[in-house]
Amino acid sequence: MLRIFLVLIVIFLGGGITAWWNSPVLIEHVFRSELASNGFDMPEFVMARPYRWLISIDNITVVSPDIEIRLSEIKIGPINAASPDTYVVAKRATFQTKFHENDTKTSLDWQTLIESINRNVVFLPLTGEIEQLQWCLQECLEGRLNWNRTGAQVKAQLHIPDLNMSVSFSWRKNKSTITVTGYSAHLFLIEAEFVPEEKEINIDGHAWFRANTQPLKLRGESPFNYELDVNSLDASVMGHLPLDGMVSASAIEQQLQAKITINGKPTWQVEIEDIRLSSRQLVSADIEIHEGVLKLRLTKQIDINLETPFLEQTILTVDSGTECAVGENISCTIPHASLTGRLNSYDVFTSFSALQFKLDKAEWQVLTTVELDLADGDTPLVTAVLELTADNADLHANARTVSLLGVSADKIEVNHNLKTGKGQVTVNVTRSATEFQSVIDYLQLQKLKFASGELSLEANFGWDLRSDLPSPVFDTRITATDLDVIYDDYQLRKGSFTMQLAGWPRIKSTQPVSMSWQRFDIGVPLDDIHMSFNLELDPVETLFTLTGHTLDAEIFGGNINSEDYDYEVTTSTGHLNLNLEKLELNQILALQEEEFESTGKISGSVPVHINKGKLNVSKGKITAIAPGGFIKYKPSQAVVNLVAQNDQLKVVVDTMSDFQYHSLEAVLEYSPEGDLVARTALKGSNPAYENGREIHLNIKVEENLATLLKSLRLGDELARKIGEKAKRGVQ
Repeated sequence: MLRIFLVLIVIFLGGGITAWWNSPVLIEHVFRSELASNGFDMPEFVMARPYRWLISIDNITVVSPDIEIRLSEIKIGPINAASPDTYVVAKRATFQTKFHENDTKTSLDWQTLIESINRNVVFLPLTGEIEQLQWCLQECLEGRLNWNRTGAQVKAQLHIPDLNMSVSFSWRKNKSTITVTGYSAHLFLIEAEFVPEEKEINIDGHAWFRANTQPLKLRGESPFNYELDVNSLDASVMGHLPLDGMVSASAIEQQLQAKITINGKPTWQVEIEDIRLSSRQLVSADIEIHEGVLKLRLTKQIDINLETPFLEQTILTVDSGTECAVGENISCTIPHASLTGRLNSYDVFTSFSALQFKLDKAEWQVLTTVELDLADGDTPLVTAVLELTADNADLHANARTVSLLGVSADKIEVNHNLKTGKGQVTVNVTRSATEFQSVIDYLQLQKLKFASGELSLEANFGWDLRSDLPSPVFDTRITATDLDVIYDDYQLRKGSFTMQLAGWPRIKSTQPVSMSWQRFDIGVPLDDIHMSFNLELDPVETLFTLTGHTLDAEIFGGNINSEDYDYEVTTSTGHLNLNLEKLELNQILALQEEEFESTGKISGSVPVHINKGKLNVSKGKITAIAPGGFIKYKPSQAVVNLVAQNDQLKVVVDTMSDFQYHSLEAVLEYSPEGDLVARTALKGSNPAYENGREIHLNIKVEENLATLLKSLRLGDELARKIGEKAKRGVQ
């Protein structure tokens, strides 16, 4: 539209100089006027006309280095019998201009053009009409032209059917106006006023556009595929042209100095590889034109819909104050913009500051500082400040600061190739384990607390937007050293592990996780613990599962191990098949409040089921290792008083005072309430009882083990008590 407007200015301000003859009796016309000084070589002749004359001319052709004019079927006659004034009618006229913009000798300037028109306009017939006019500058217009002249004032109308457009033009020495009216599918009105001053032509105008049946559509290709549908537009313009400037559409583009204010409602979209931007929002902007460069400044913020393969419900808001310069190149400065959207189930908010955009032919570049926030509801997951650069091929961002669930990262780097659609984020973090507590809380492991140690994380988050399944790919390596952990009221000391994980959003170990602990305090100490297991983690589904390969630990002077276990951490549910090997009986009995001395070792297997943190054991079995050992029981005074009234109990207590066993078998049952029932069968003898004859004892021991272990966990005397009792036992 701007280019058509410029062409119309040239047509009506610089449409050539034609001097028509006008005399009361004898008309003497000399074809020289001002065109002769601008490249025309015109003959001189005198033509006399009779009363009531009418002249018909088949064709007229005028050719110069700058313009070619062809007219056909021309009629020239008087306005009326009594008037010396004439009219002219032409069936067809073609004006083909040939501008030599770098040749100052043949170029026409505005000063010369205006002076020529003012001197010669009086020779123009009072009325005229060209039924089929074609005027070609850089672009061609075709239509029907008619005009009327009153003295030195000319009013002309041009109807252009192909464009559904009419143009009205008024020429006066001190002020000229042009009005362009469009109709049919697109309704528009352009009005402009041109006032020559001492050194320039002042321009004051406005434009109005409305889509009647369908929007005005514009299309473009590489480097950005764009579509623009203009539904409505209002604009006002104030500017000037230098009088010594050249007359041509391209010269106007370079010489026009103007300020334009626009308000419009366009519908547009731009596609850049796999990214699409679009908007239907009202646009308000100021435009300044200077030396062929159009500078646009938004006066109202605009919301833009952004579509990408990995973000959803995304809105890009560009603030007012955004400026773009459009010339041979395009450059934009955006003081501030923001983006909101969704990544899977996460909320994304991004703020851009000092954004610079440059487009040079097919090459473009973006520079900006980005503040990124990724949140899960009210929980911030990632906050970062990044320096971002992007061009035709690559996007690259380095983090100045970054926090992952409150943990400061040492490095975060983002790379994306716009051609292949592949990219990745690299993160490195090494921090005190206590700083990772926010991560544990986010995973809803409320019972787990980090007390000390160091954690290190190296993670890569990659994607391939061109893949048939463009889901992100995540892999990470997590290591821990000197880790102290509290789970519920259990304590794990001096731990270390290495995890290699991958997948998204469900994360799995790519190889068995290797983990070790120096001590795990469950009420009795498990020492030198080594584990390997597979891990599966899904924050969205709140899943955190361990599936065991190996488990090995020292306890009661022996060993427990398992190759079959799994545990869901978030629900505290799982199972564990424990093998007991060579446990010292004296250390087990040392847990009792009663006084025992014993020797011998036991082995067995114990199946453990866990449901919401509650343990259950059914048909656990332990047996003594040959050749057995002894158990010496020294009852407390309360027990002595009790058995004195029960002969059967007195026999058992007397037998256990020095019981030499060769067989010990026990079946264990443990309830979720913490009650342990051990049905024990002992075979052996007491040398001091009935000459040491063989005795079989069936003993049912009941104990609330959960309460016992908890009381032991809460005290720091556990190791000392077990150690002292064990020493006394072996003495």
